[in-house]
Amino acid sequence: MVADSVQLSSNNKEPINETNSCDNYKKLFGKFIAKEATSLLSGNKKYAASQNLFTNWLNGARTNSLAITGNLGTGSFITTECMKAFCSQQCKVLTVPLARYSIAHDGLAGTLGEKMGGRREAAMDDLLKVINEGDKIVIFLENCENLFVRRVGGFDALFDLHHLLSFSRKKVFWVTNWSPYSWYYLDKAIGFKNFFDSQISFQAIDSISIIKWLQQRHDSTGFTASFLTEDKSKADSSKGWLPKEHEKTLLASGNGNIKTACDLWLDSINSSKENKHIEIIPPKQFNKSVIDELKEEELYVLCSLLFHKEISLDYLSEDMNLTPLQTRMIIDRLCDKNIVYSKEDRTKFTIALSALPSVLQLLAGRNLINIDESNACDNYQTI
Repeated sequence: MVADSVQLSSNNKEPINETNSCDNYKKLFGKFIAKEATSLLSGNKKYAASQNLFTNWLNGARTNSLAITGNLGTGSFITTECMKAFCSQQCKVLTVPLARYSIAHDGLAGTLGEKMGGRREAAMDDLLKVINEGDKIVIFLENCENLFVRRVGGFDALFDLHHLLSFSRKKVFWVTNWSPYSWYYLDKAIGFKNFFDSQISFQAIDSISIIKWLQQRHDSTGFTASFLTEDKSKADSSKGWLPKEHEKTLLASGNGNIKTACDLWLDSINSSKENKHIEIIPPKQFNKSVIDELKEEELYVLCSLLFHKEISLDYLSEDMNLTPLQTRMIIDRLCDKNIVYSKEDRTKFTIALSALPSVLQLLAGRNLINIDESNACDNYQTI
């Protein structure tokens, strides 16, 4: 599997701005050549199984639904993007990001009806008629955890999805993306995984692959690197690409997640005056002690973030039955402790990947989530 933090790009050639070497390095590090992503996926059994499922459907099989589960940084995102490219060579592709607002107000039929050129008020029967009278199509549903609405009848959109999967087998191949925690909860609640013909999950990446991909992405920038210890003296890297101190911290804090490892790597760049050269200091580890000091209301916010993967302030307020101001104050405290991450516009929030293992351990210890005994390290179900 490959990193979720990579972005597909047709080329990686960009002029270097000599006045800001570190910023240019980060831009180049964040790019990834499409053919390299494809080569990294070659031989991946999960990706090959996804391709075979689609090819068999295209040739007349009735297996038309695939569920992909995994956190960012474990391979789910890049597999989905490469599946889109693969399917688009043989069939029309439609991508539908699902938002809680549209599901709550228009339902799944209305949301899809509008995306497919119909009416927002479309009923399920009308949508199925449009689908079954049209050409074959592949529909990618993103952020599917938003199909569950926490209210009376909150499972309606999920049963509507099951209805669509069952009555569109000849015309639509469905690819759905789920956060792992919403998937486990919904399966426990309504036997959800039985809705799908196939499901693939992405979990931790092995240490060798993480170091390999970090080195490949660094090499693709054309920069050289030197490594410093915490006291800024030169580190010994004679026994490998990374000094042991840097490698140990990256792997321990990365927790088998390539996105976290990449973020830690970029945060570890020390200022460098030389063009096309960077200095790397040991990455900072997440301070686990702040987790034990969290208040009850902060724990409940983390439970909501865990289920929805990424959520806006308004929807989080609705979910928690708090005012936006109260929710903002809780979120700000969690962000200050580096437990919750927000993009620059601060409109959506998610649990920081470096803090996720500690958060899971705490929530399980407080009986706020249940651990599936068969996969105690990976499978969690929110109560």
